[in-house]
Amino acid sequence: MPIKWHNLSSNQLLTNSAFLINYCIWAQPHSKRAPHSQHGLTVPPSPPAARPTDPRSVRPPPGGCIDEAGTARKHGERWQDNTDHPCAWLSCDDGRVSVDLNISHVCKGQPEGFDCVASRKPGHCCFEYFCNQTTTHSYWGSGPAPPPESPRFFAPCLDADGQKHSHGTQWTSEDGCNGYSCANGKVTEVPIVCLEVAPHANCVPVPASGHCCPEFVCPPTLNDCVTETGEIYVDGAVWAGAQECIILQCSAGVIEKFPVSCPPPPSDPTCQRIDAPQLCCPFYACPTEGRCTDSAGVVRPDGAHWSSPDGCTHYDCMSGMIATGTVTCEPLPLGGICYEVPPPPGQCCPSYRCDIDGGGDGGGDDGSDGGGDDGGDGGGAGNDAGSDSQGQ
Repeated sequence: MPIKWHNLSSNQLLTNSAFLINYCIWAQPHSKRAPHSQHGLTVPPSPPAARPTDPRSVRPPPGGCIDEAGTARKHGERWQDNTDHPCAWLSCDDGRVSVDLNISHVCKGQPEGFDCVASRKPGHCCFEYFCNQTTTHSYWGSGPAPPPESPRFFAPCLDADGQKHSHGTQWTSEDGCNGYSCANGKVTEVPIVCLEVAPHANCVPVPASGHCCPEFVCPPTLNDCVTETGEIYVDGAVWAGAQECIILQCSAGVIEKFPVSCPPPPSDPTCQRIDAPQLCCPFYACPTEGRCTDSAGVVRPDGAHWSSPDGCTHYDCMSGMIATGTVTCEPLPLGGICYEVPPPPGQCCPSYRCDIDGGGDGGGDDGSDGGGDDGGDGGGAGNDAGSDSQGQ
C-alpha cells in the first residue's frame, strides 16, 4: 500500500493529545463494528462517514452520529424523531444510532367517568388528561377517592401468538422489526425504522439474527484503504496508527501519514513541563497563586517588574496585586533660554539645552553649565527622577 508523508504545523490536524484520543474513538473501521442493542430493538451502527470535501457539509463530531434528518448528534445524545410514537427514543453511542422503546415506562390510560381532553407535552412519552371536576366517583378527579371494594382495572392484551400482555407493557416481534404496546386491552404497533444506509453501492446487506435491520458487508473499493491487518477505512477516514504520534488518513485509496506537531511551550517561566509516556506532546502545569495579569492580558509571575512602553510608569506584581509607580520629571530650568530635547524610546523624561542670557548655545544635554559671565546654572533635568509608588 503506497504511503505518503506530510508535515503538519500545530494549527493543522492536531494541536494536542485530545485530538488524537477523540479520533481513536471516532474513526473505527466500519467492517469491524458490531450492532448496538437496547431493550431488544437494534439498529446496526452507521460506518464513519467519509470526510466531506465541502467544509460546509454536515459532519458528526468525534464519536457522534448523523440522524435521518441530517442533524449532527453528539455521543450520548438522545432525541425523538417520530412524533406519532413519542415513546420511541433514538440515541447516539460512539457513532451508532439505536432505537429504544422505553419498555420500563408505564403510561396511565384515560380516566373513566370524566369528560377529559388528552394532551402530550413535547418530549414526553405519556398523555396527560385534563378532566372536568363535576364527577367525583373516580380518583382521577378532584372529589373523594373510590372505596376500596371498587378498584381500578385495566384490560390485558393478546398478541398474534395468543400471549397475554398486561396493560402498559411493550414488546417486539420475533424478527425485531415491529414494536407493540398494550393500553387497556388495545395493542398499538410501533414499526422499527432502519436508519442505516449502505456506505457505497458495492455493499451487501446481511440479515442479523433477531434484528430487523441488516448489517452491511462492504468489499473495498478503489477509494477505500486496507491496512496491513485487514481493516477497511472509507475515503477520508482518519485514525491513529500503531506508531506513536502518527495519524493516518485514507485519501483516495492511499494511506497518508501525518506526524503530530506539538504547540510551543507557554511564555510563563514558572510553568513546569510534564511528559507523559502515553501522550505525544508534553503539557505544562502553570501556577496560578500570586500571579498578576496586566492590561495587555499578559500573565506575570509574583515578584515581576515591568514598565509601560514610554517608560513613565513602573509596575510590580506583589502577591496577585499590581503596584504602580509614576516617574516625575524635572521642570524646565530657569535663568536662560532652554530647549527641550525629547527622550530616547523607552525613556520617560526629556533633557534640556539652555542658552544663558542669549549668548549662544551655552549648555549641553542634561542641563550642563552654560559657562557665561554670571555662571548661570543650566539646571538640566535628568532621567533618573524618582517615582511615587501606589497600590493598584
